[in-house]
Amino acid sequence: MNKIIWVILIIILAGFIAYTINYLSEDKEKHMVDTNFSQTPAVKVSYSNFAEVISKNSIVGDLPSNAVLQLKFYNFNLGERVWEKSFVMRKASVTEENIANADIVLSLDSKYLRELTSRNFCDIIQKANANGDLGFESPLSEASLLWKFKSMMKYKDCLGI
Repeated sequence: MNKIIWVILIIILAGFIAYTINYLSEDKEKHMVDTNFSQTPAVKVSYSNFAEVISKNSIVGDLPSNAVLQLKFYNFNLGERVWEKSFVMRKASVTEENIANADIVLSLDSKYLRELTSRNFCDIIQKANANGDLGFESPLSEASLLWKFKSMMKYKDCLGI
């Protein structure tokens, strides 16, 4: 009976130690990320630096290697939609261009560009989506999209999925 109690205590102690080590390492990693993030100043995004700044965003870096997204900016200043700029996103790359064969075409009101920085891309996309100012088009079926972009599911909250 004594051996059983000792075995149970050792198992509980080992579990507690493993949990503590895991918790402390996650906390340290989180703190390091937060510290590094706060040391880097936010860069205001405009059309002139959009490709350079957004290409460094983790979402763009994590795109599947065969994925092509197009983000088109528009305005309603004259009462109808006027296209301003178009950017194509591929894995870790953003270029200013307009293409016909993107996997996903997002359209975004250019008024959000005034708020966009190197740190809040996800927040701006969520805000535009909530306000009905984010359009989504794709020639792919829902199943094809899910399969092709399955690695992007960690961004589902950001992308409003």
